[in-house]
Amino acid sequence: RWQSASAGTVFESRYLPAATAASSGWTVQLGAFSSSARATDHATRIRRLGLNPVIGQPRGDKLYRVRIESIPSQKELKRVTTLLKKNKLDYHVIKPGN
Repeated sequence: RWQSASAGTVFESRYLPAATAASSGWTVQLGAFSSSARATDHATRIRRLGLNPVIGQPRGDKLYRVRIESIPSQKELKRVTTLLKKNKLDYHVIKPGN
């Protein structure tokens, strides 16, 4: 299921490798960067909005991913994505793992 880019993109878990999908709760990916410095800068901007992003680099991957993980409910997911839209930030929503 896809939404317009301005509304964020929703990826169904079945399209993602198992190691990528969060095991509990929703995940919002805010970006993937080739350097840790760029990922840190982006995460700092997100923190200024009152959100708590994490930076991860899966083993063997060359990208640093900035994400908000373990969002417990669709209500909280809506709050987070509304804030991101309001601030004109791109994101991708990843459904919880099976």
